[in-house]
Amino acid sequence: MESLKTMRISDMKLGEASIKFEKEQLGLYTDLVNRNPENNYYKEARQRLIKSIEDHEKQLKVNLE
Repeated sequence: MESLKTMRISDMKLGEASIKFEKEQLGLYTDLVNRNPENNYYKEARQRLIKSIEDHEKQLKVNLE
């Protein structure tokens, strides 16, 4: 079984470029889910990316204030 490799926010250099990259990845996984709706791995990866993007956008906003 495949596993998702994720990084903690504290291990990442957070910025607009990293969020843009995550959004690009989200687009790829959204396409994969649309083409393979039965694949739970793709669905889980997409959900993790959505949560990660939301968290990172909030953190970036706090850091910029």
